[in-house]
Amino acid sequence: MGQNFLVDRNIRDRILDAAEISSGDRVVEIGPGLGALTSGFLERGAKVWAVEKDRGLYRVLTENLDSPNLELRLEDALRLDWEEWLPPPGPYKLVANLPYYITTPLLFRLLDYSGLFNPMVLMVQKEVGERLAAEPGSKAYGALSLKLKYYARVEKLFNVSPHSFFPRPEVFSQVIKVAPRSEPPVNVKNETLLLQLIETGFGQRRKTMFNNLRRAGFVGEQIEKALVHCGLGLQVRAEELDLADFACLAFSLQDWKEGETSG
Repeated sequence: MGQNFLVDRNIRDRILDAAEISSGDRVVEIGPGLGALTSGFLERGAKVWAVEKDRGLYRVLTENLDSPNLELRLEDALRLDWEEWLPPPGPYKLVANLPYYITTPLLFRLLDYSGLFNPMVLMVQKEVGERLAAEPGSKAYGALSLKLKYYARVEKLFNVSPHSFFPRPEVFSQVIKVAPRSEPPVNVKNETLLLQLIETGFGQRRKTMFNNLRRAGFVGEQIEKALVHCGLGLQVRAEELDLADFACLAFSLQDWKEGETSG
């Protein structure tokens, strides 16, 4: 399934330290692989719930990690009902070397379980980590950066060389810390509209917000009014806007949509 197994004990310990794993902690791990991180959790006295999709690896783990503090489940993490499986109360610390090909959908699914996972210390592909933590104006900044910023605080911790894995991947990895927010950092009437505007704004990065919004079906006059109301120029591009700017546009365009509906 394309796994790259962590074999560098120093990197393993840095991940455990970043998550501040200590005796009595309740830890969730996704994709334990051969158990490098899992064994570290157990050595520090944590109780571990681990989810592995690969039957062969699941069998290896059950044979090699015999501990009353480990609950191992053969399951697809994208399909698992976490609240049904994990005993209350939360939060759990979630620590994982995420499979690169499911990082984004899995991360946002985990964020749907409000308050269940905090913090999340994740190893992801370096390019993805840069995008998740990017700020306005940077090349990596995009819809993914903004959507995650709405739900969580993201911190880049350290990069990991391909030499820390077997087999070696072709790319560098990055360990990030994701702390879900108890409340969004901006207030909007319509969260769906906010996320739609973010996606629309970055639909064609080289085009202005005005043109991207007009292509999405918004009326030119209302787009212009919204941009002016938010103190933004007509030539502004999505990569120049922060979350507060998008929230302002969502408020302005929502008022127009409500007025159009009532009219």
